[in-house]
Amino acid sequence: MGAYATGGNFEITLTRGIAICKVWMRPDVTREEGANFARQKVNILGDLSRRSRIMAKGLLLDLRRAPTKWGPRTQEALEEIFTAWELAGRHVSVLTCDDPIQAMMARESIKRSAPTCGRVFTASNEAEAEAESWCRLNQSLITGK
Repeated sequence: MGAYATGGNFEITLTRGIAICKVWMRPDVTREEGANFARQKVNILGDLSRRSRIMAKGLLLDLRRAPTKWGPRTQEALEEIFTAWELAGRHVSVLTCDDPIQAMMARESIKRSAPTCGRVFTASNEAEAEAESWCRLNQSLITGK
């Protein structure tokens, strides 16, 4: 399937019931512009979290090509996205590169805003498949609800 939405540093596709958002580094943009791109993702992914589960029952946020560190506005935007999916009872997978700072920042965000539905996976041969599997799991199997 083609792109569901694109922005200055991201593309969102809907694949087999999972919203996959790939984010990449743009060294040519300012922090302010990068934070604005993050706000765009909040609007689009927040809306998807409220749509039918047939459209997207899970979110895979692929940060492997994204900056390894980000500022407070981007952090806040990521946590808004994670919270929206947590409140909808839908799984969120964050796929990080092997940078320990990026992985730590993602884990802290998930811990604060999607403690039940969120998981962080660090780049490896199996990480993408594991992240997709987590998105596909039925939340009722995890919580018993």
